[in-house]
Amino acid sequence: MCVELSRKEVLWVEKLKDIKNETKTVQYVSGDSGRVTSNLEFHISLDSEQRESNFCKLKFCVVNIRKRASTGCTDDTNVHLSFDEFSVGVKLQDLGDANSQSFTKWFHVEFPNNHLEMSKSSYTTGDVLAVFTYKNFISKNSAAEKNKPQGRSSQLARFSCELVIFGVLVEISKHIGGNPEVIPKKKRFEDLSFSLSGSTLLFEFPYPKNISDGSSKDCTVKFQTKNSKKSVEANKFLLAVQSPVLRQMLFETSMIEKLTGVITVSDDKQFPAMVTFLKLTQGEGIYTTLLDKDFQHCLQVISFAHKYQVERVMAISVMVIMATRNSSLSLKDVTDLHSAGKLYNNPDFCARTFQWLKWKGETSEGKDEVMEFLKKAGEEFVLDYCGFLM
Repeated sequence: MCVELSRKEVLWVEKLKDIKNETKTVQYVSGDSGRVTSNLEFHISLDSEQRESNFCKLKFCVVNIRKRASTGCTDDTNVHLSFDEFSVGVKLQDLGDANSQSFTKWFHVEFPNNHLEMSKSSYTTGDVLAVFTYKNFISKNSAAEKNKPQGRSSQLARFSCELVIFGVLVEISKHIGGNPEVIPKKKRFEDLSFSLSGSTLLFEFPYPKNISDGSSKDCTVKFQTKNSKKSVEANKFLLAVQSPVLRQMLFETSMIEKLTGVITVSDDKQFPAMVTFLKLTQGEGIYTTLLDKDFQHCLQVISFAHKYQVERVMAISVMVIMATRNSSLSLKDVTDLHSAGKLYNNPDFCARTFQWLKWKGETSEGKDEVMEFLKKAGEEFVLDYCGFLM
């Protein structure tokens, strides 16, 4: 039986010059107490050679190259590193067109071997942890070279790429001497760029928390439920600098919220999500604030981020939601995610819904559930799902 020894949330950012051909980047990782160390290789490529498709295919692969554990550690060959939850963000920019707009897509990668014994290999041979293929990543027309010479056939443009990797790194042992209960599970967050990258921390809180020298009453706004039984305060200057909606409410108009310094949350059931949203805007518990919550809670946080137009909180929430592993989601979760994708114009949410349905439909216990759902789903949904499968 496998036992989880430790876990930590990681966020790695790397800027790649070109992903037209397969590109690789490496991150060195280690488990607790030096029991196991690895080089994790992340391979990414953009392929336009699909003859019968109008889209370019993106391929992403994670390889674990195991290194020798620290001197004095025992049973190191029984300990393995993998991921429990995992999402990838790819921000592309056309290198040949300085005026082109960049775009970002997020996708989820499932690690089927995260609780299974890895293949035994030498320290220099890599184990493939996961492979992900995104057939319809970008249309060939969007990816074609701009301003190409007359008469020259269209080719795939060269794209720079900011690669964002977010996940829960787990350390697993298939055998432990003694009582496993005495081994503490450690949970921590590691926010860094790849060792050779010049990238800054992603989603770093960019605002000074002592943004105003006024009194506490002057600086804060209270969010409360309709019955006033629950309330939470937040720095209104930090809110205003991130949210154009709250800036208008609290500073630029004569709305009741500006006069009273109170904003009422209409749905009492969503108040916990409002608290999480406010913590993120105040730079508190940036990632673990969301990771400790359930999926529906995260969707409610996104609704507040969208309502108040706080892009930073929206981006963090998308990253965490896309990382959620398949087994943690229900049919209701993914249908709500699809609805959120339509409401907020986020196609990544819709693709994640279809990805889960495909996975669930291929399991013995989920096949009938998915078939019954598709029979009752609307025609547009079914057609979109078929398009995803093709």
